[in-house]
Amino acid sequence: MDRKLASAVIAGSLAMGGAVVAVDFNSVESTLGREQSAYFEQNGKYLQVKKGERQGIEVTEYVAPNGKGYQVLEKEQREDGIYQRSYGEGVEADGRSYDWTLIEDTSVVASTTPVVPEVKVVVPKVDLGVATSS
Repeated sequence: MDRKLASAVIAGSLAMGGAVVAVDFNSVESTLGREQSAYFEQNGKYLQVKKGERQGIEVTEYVAPNGKGYQVLEKEQREDGIYQRSYGEGVEADGRSYDWTLIEDTSVVASTTPVVPEVKVVVPKVDLGVATSS
């Protein structure tokens, strides 16, 4: 099932008072989805995961006029920088979701040592008219 179809099914289920069903997009999303579904069934709201509680993951619940949902913000350090993606479940998940995006380029690091260009000094040979004896 693709992400848009899954989100539509989940949104329809929420609108009719049903429970959110976790969709297995990948292991991290699947694990978070199961946790969120279980928490929602028990408490009627989604579990929020604050920044720093889990390495690189933040989960926030939202309440919109037409229903509830949660959004996962995930960050990952890669060779060329820090990437971030957002995905979630609920009525606004499609509009709030995006794929991995470079948010901080760390491939170019500024140096604190100034670059001084090499200076070549050319001293012209001048004949001063002074005779030397041998």
